[in-house]
Amino acid sequence: MPLDAIIMDFNGVIVDDEFIHFKYIRDIIAEFGIELNRRLYDEKYVAMSDRDAFTAILRDHGRHPTPELVAALCERKRARYLEEAVYEVRLFPGVREFIEGAAMAYRLAVASGARRAEIEAILEGHGLKEAFEVIVSADEVTRGKPAPDIYRNVLHELGDVSPAQCVVIEDTPGGIQAAKAAGMTVVAVVNTMPPDALKEADLILMDGLVNFPWVQVKLLLDEGGR
Repeated sequence: MPLDAIIMDFNGVIVDDEFIHFKYIRDIIAEFGIELNRRLYDEKYVAMSDRDAFTAILRDHGRHPTPELVAALCERKRARYLEEAVYEVRLFPGVREFIEGAAMAYRLAVASGARRAEIEAILEGHGLKEAFEVIVSADEVTRGKPAPDIYRNVLHELGDVSPAQCVVIEDTPGGIQAAKAAGMTVVAVVNTMPPDALKEADLILMDGLVNFPWVQVKLLLDEGGR
């Protein structure tokens, strides 16, 4: 099966900003008397959209997450991110070269639990937005990862690509689960979580997208995944 499309998660794959998202959520949720540490965030909430993360954290700590409250918290985090972080976020090593090279041969898409405004602002700031044919964000789905909806939406937007022709690049167990549930081959990068947490991926890359193993990935597609 030929490789046609590469679908990339955003936070933790393209941009090195997972700590920023954790810090903003931690600070906001602390106002409710809830202490959130990085270990718990990575274990339970890192793959979620802001909406799902705030909802889950509040519910897990005995609070009632009304839609109005969650929307207000999401808006506060979005505003802070766009004000403080969007001009400071760095790309992971090898990402620019990977995207620019891959865009010459394959269709590229982003599937992320981040907000569209955040994704587009950062990609534009780094001169990479035009490389992506499709962007599906938390704004376009009701159920976030690990539900497969976001990857199915990408397929719908691409129009004529089958799941078997797609390679997904992810960095969290929830993202891997979502892509696998959508029938896609998944390559995981060890940017956010340790390798043991990513074992459901078809291939794990210890050095991120530096020296991407194209031959090995295409063999995985031919074999229908691991």
